[in-house]
Amino acid sequence: MAQVLQLKTFTGSRGNLTVIEKEIPFPIKRIFYIYNVDQSVRGKHRHHKTIQAAICIKGACKIFIDDNEKKRSFFLTVRRNASS
Repeated sequence: MAQVLQLKTFTGSRGNLTVIEKEIPFPIKRIFYIYNVDQSVRGKHRHHKTIQAAICIKGACKIFIDDNEKKRSFFLTVRRNASS
């Protein structure tokens, strides 16, 4: 089931640090970044057994999910002035 996780960010004088690997509730097997995109739609395919996490590191994006039972969308954006 899709859900939004709030990742903990530690903020200090040397910058911000967000730890991901202990916050994702499944083993991480692959990581990739999508960047320098326009308004194009990406994806439009289905994974039958894959569990994925989408993290917005700059700007914003909208994620659409259709699991054949329910259609949902999530808006991901970078939070400003995040603290622990």
